[in-house]
Amino acid sequence: MTEEVLARLLALDIYPNKADNGVFMAVRRTDSLQPLLVIRIGKQPNGPTKSFDLAQEKCTRLLEHMDDGHFTSGQSRNKAMERYAGAIMTPPNSQAGGRGHEIIGGASGLCEDGDEAMIAVIWAIFRWLVLGDLKAIVATQGNALISPLLRACNDLFDRPLPT
Repeated sequence: MTEEVLARLLALDIYPNKADNGVFMAVRRTDSLQPLLVIRIGKQPNGPTKSFDLAQEKCTRLLEHMDDGHFTSGQSRNKAMERYAGAIMTPPNSQAGGRGHEIIGGASGLCEDGDEAMIAVIWAIFRWLVLGDLKAIVATQGNALISPLLRACNDLFDRPLPT
């Protein structure tokens, strides 16, 4: 499913960098600094090491700001220090079910909004974010890619969830 979401993101007319073709995703528990899952999809323009390091940094930073009520790494963005958006967790007040409150997902290798949109839509497909959460992310971050990607992936919500 992650490959399909990436392909649909890159196919959006408004996607800014058509040369992008890969992303590194990291997933970790909210109670641990150790990665739970690492996925490499395609080729990263900055090389896999840089993309992996940035994805991990986003997750770690979000974990550090969790007690401040942050649910995206974009809430602690600082471009001068190479601190970007692209990590998501289920907001504390969300009505979403499942394990979304227990894990953080981060991506790197696309444009900043692309990283964040990909994780947000995947979390929504897994039912770890609800529509209100996505609206909060768009309102907080101003990410113009989330809504079009959500529409492009609408049929993925009808598929059975992976087990």
